[in-house]
Amino acid sequence: MALCVHSFRSTTIDTAISSQFFSSEPSLILVQNLNINIYRITDKNDLDIFTTIPLWYAVRHLQTYRPPGLSRDYLFVVLQDDTYFTLYWDEDFQKVNVDHPPLRYRVSFPWCRFAKSYCLVDKRMRMIFLSIDEAFMLCINVLSAEERQKSGNSIDDGFPISFPVHLIYDICLLNYPKIPTLVVLHSEGIESAITAFPIDVESKNLENGIRLFESVLPSKILPFGKRGLLVLDKRSIHCFYRGGIVTIESPPTVYNHWVSLEGYENHFIVSDINGNFYAIYSSILAGKLWNLTFEKLEISPVTCITSLVSLNDSLLFIGSHGNCSKLISLRDLSDIFVLPSLGPIHDINIYSNDQSQGMLVCAGTFYNASLLYYKHALSMKVLGFYECSGIVRIMVLSSHPVDKLFIVFVDETFVFDLKEGLHLEFVPEMSIKERTIALSGTDNQFIQVTSRSLRIYDSTNLPKAIHLEKITNASCYQDYSAIVIGGLELVIFQKDTEISRTKFDSEISCLEMASESKIAIGFWSKEVLIYSFMINSKSGRVFKSKISSLPRNVILEHLDPEMSLFLVSYGDGFLVSYVLSKNDLIFTEVKKLGTTPIIFSRLSVHVGTYIICNNDQPHMVYGFNGTLGYMPLNMPVSYDVCQFSIKLGTNGIVAVSSKGISFLELDSSPHLYASKFPLSQVPLRAVMLDEILITINLHPHSEGTDGFTEKYSLSLLDFFSGKQLEKYDFPLQNRCEEILRIDKETVIVAINNYQPHDLFPLNGKLLLYRFIPKLTILNCINTFQVAAAVSCLAVYERGFIASFGQFVGFFDIINGKMELKKKFCVGNLISQIIIDEEKNILVGDVVGFITVLRLENRNFAMYTRYYLGERVINALCFEKNKYIFASDSGILHILRLDNISHSERRNGHSRLIAESQYRLHDRVTRFCLNTMPQTFYPVKTLESRLYFGTIKGAFGSIFSLNSNIDEFDELAKKIRQLELSYLPTADFESIEEEESNEIPFVNGDIITDTRNWSSTQIIRLCRLLEHVEHLNSHEKVRMLLDEVQLLS
Repeated sequence: MALCVHSFRSTTIDTAISSQFFSSEPSLILVQNLNINIYRITDKNDLDIFTTIPLWYAVRHLQTYRPPGLSRDYLFVVLQDDTYFTLYWDEDFQKVNVDHPPLRYRVSFPWCRFAKSYCLVDKRMRMIFLSIDEAFMLCINVLSAEERQKSGNSIDDGFPISFPVHLIYDICLLNYPKIPTLVVLHSEGIESAITAFPIDVESKNLENGIRLFESVLPSKILPFGKRGLLVLDKRSIHCFYRGGIVTIESPPTVYNHWVSLEGYENHFIVSDINGNFYAIYSSILAGKLWNLTFEKLEISPVTCITSLVSLNDSLLFIGSHGNCSKLISLRDLSDIFVLPSLGPIHDINIYSNDQSQGMLVCAGTFYNASLLYYKHALSMKVLGFYECSGIVRIMVLSSHPVDKLFIVFVDETFVFDLKEGLHLEFVPEMSIKERTIALSGTDNQFIQVTSRSLRIYDSTNLPKAIHLEKITNASCYQDYSAIVIGGLELVIFQKDTEISRTKFDSEISCLEMASESKIAIGFWSKEVLIYSFMINSKSGRVFKSKISSLPRNVILEHLDPEMSLFLVSYGDGFLVSYVLSKNDLIFTEVKKLGTTPIIFSRLSVHVGTYIICNNDQPHMVYGFNGTLGYMPLNMPVSYDVCQFSIKLGTNGIVAVSSKGISFLELDSSPHLYASKFPLSQVPLRAVMLDEILITINLHPHSEGTDGFTEKYSLSLLDFFSGKQLEKYDFPLQNRCEEILRIDKETVIVAINNYQPHDLFPLNGKLLLYRFIPKLTILNCINTFQVAAAVSCLAVYERGFIASFGQFVGFFDIINGKMELKKKFCVGNLISQIIIDEEKNILVGDVVGFITVLRLENRNFAMYTRYYLGERVINALCFEKNKYIFASDSGILHILRLDNISHSERRNGHSRLIAESQYRLHDRVTRFCLNTMPQTFYPVKTLESRLYFGTIKGAFGSIFSLNSNIDEFDELAKKIRQLELSYLPTADFESIEEEESNEIPFVNGDIITDTRNWSSTQIIRLCRLLEHVEHLNSHEKVRMLLDEVQLLS
């Protein structure tokens, strides 16, 4: 059994409309994932969420209509499971209700799943038109008030009509016709035609078509004015209006979306496939004379547009799948609100380096491409901020009833009481005209080392000052202070009494007093030591080490009475760690944490003390199972941090940057965060060689018009910065499909030769590259031509497996040359290859067959086949003999391969068994096996197996459930029942029955949604679970909910 949960959900917009759904003011309605989100438009033109309507299936169409006699709109919702239903807002109970229950309007066939579908609403004629297939359309009547009273619904079940034309490219409804009229752009041989079809509502048939246009190549048609028509051709625009035709020139492009502007007559905004925007409008000159104007709008291009919505005369919403969706002011074409989106995820790789472990993700489209480095990190919630410049350091003195905050400048120190609500109250009697270097103690009695003196405060806050010359550094511990005089001399005080003085041969660069008897010291001579001293006893060195660079900071922390952690930082982000047992070195390692010097500070929590390593890549260091753990921190950029008290059970951090002081609260649970590097080209695949990244890139190549063709290249990038080091371009006709790392210096690249207007590539080629680290270049040393397109590559022993066309072949690499040893034909075009640890080769094809092969004596042997029923687009082996396959329709299939013996193979026994399936409602573009230990997961119950990315830019994980299987399944079902409570019980039970599996695949997203639930909703959930033994109390339910929350 498995559980699927998203760490980052898609922010793409499937569709968007404007409607007066809950008030007389227009609202913006967005379909995102499996939710209909309804937003208010505030007076400041901000989007304010009003309500969310959960769904059980992805939306195909969303339209609005208004039943006669009502002042509010209804929603007509069409789902991709071929059902439709209607919703309205119940003003009395302030909730969404179902008007027409879900009704299946057609029989689904695989070949019509991706056929273009249309849904149109004639608000004047009160009719809804919905595509059934390529030839039939369902006509649904909006009922009058009397008919609605009798039937209880606002619409009828409709009647079908059949078009006498086929291969329809576009459909629109004429405005204000005498009878409903559909205008169809359709195929007419090798060209296109436009025909108008009036609908005889009485006889429920189409009247004879009226041919409006012949031998044209338009891309879009839209109604214009009263019974007029606008035809958007690839090179011109034609307008039928007021008994005449006007034709104007337009850019050579293909248009895909349009919207009529609210508040204007005959004003339109249209978009093309390249993401550009244009305005089309007309003006009356005199009588029947009128003109037509076309102009390009200065709006940044948006790729993969899904919808255009005019909210009023000044606001335009642009929804997108592959780019950022945004709300635009039409007055100055500026962005008011931007909804970020990653775009499609093309590749996922696990990486591990000195900084951390994480995932490298290639994502995006033209104008929105990026590399993303995902890693789990502890987050910081910003509690408050004070703007101030020139601060050198920040220090906190623990005291009662409030902490004291020391803000240090170059020549002075200001002290504040840190009061409730992060209010700062100035303490003038403790503020001085000296720079504070070190501080220790409590409010009743503390010591302070400044640039010119040692100051001891007692309970009366009257300081006793000991003036010292040439103080260069200092550190304090309780009532002890270690002060560096003149760079060479170390003087130790207990309160105001000098107890030790030592002069060293080399200048001290940094020091830290860790206890009343030990000091960690770094020297300009590139040495570090731990210095031990005792009162009235001989001092000495207990540990000394030569290092390769100048120590910038040191810290010594006692993990337990016998073990110590000694950390040293260099100026370029390197961290040297020593673990000492009774002063003997037992472990050392070097890590690179960022590129700037590391500043150490302690964070005391209830389980012990952690070390914060703060620089441009902040981390937290802690002891873990006898070794050291490094957890990234997601916090604002700062150059000094320290801990302060908020309240019991919480951890506060105060951080200083060039802009001022931030007060932060540490979240003790790690979350997934991303560092993003924007790119000018789209990264499709990536492999890592040492600290160099090799990516396959897609570039938009201009052909001298507004259109683009694809151009591919290989790039060498610096792993940490994303900076391009080298680039290798391929010819225009070569499409680079895959890259495979063989070893740390060898990669295989697959390219296919596409000619213009070809449906399939002519042939493919394999390129063998050697990476030369010293020169940071790739050298192509061998090529191999194949007779079909290469689709997949996979490592097999010392060689590799490649699929080309219907063939799968085994290649060996001998003396820098690729040799095809054996090949096998599976009968269909291959789309995916899996090779598991037992060397089973699973081949998925575009028809839906999965073929299991093995190489026996260098010959391919077929063991079994399994028919999945639809095209396999991605696959992975995630457990022994268990595989996950992603299909074109967004379903994840888990299959199990039984042990195969030769005798069973000869008997023809099928050994691939379907275990479970899960409808993701999104198409998986990449799987990646998890190879990193996740210490923060509750591993007894959940174990992360793999990650996946989708075409909509979502990122998630699939976990194996080792226990609590029935509890997770029942919990998800009851949450779903509450979310879909607006549905009639019979409809909900029917939906559950359709999606049930013998072996459940749990929807973790529906569980994580409860984080925003009210206490009333949680109580209702607990009542539904009273019959489950392990979930029959509020505490048990909350524990299981929290467990899944951690995963996202």
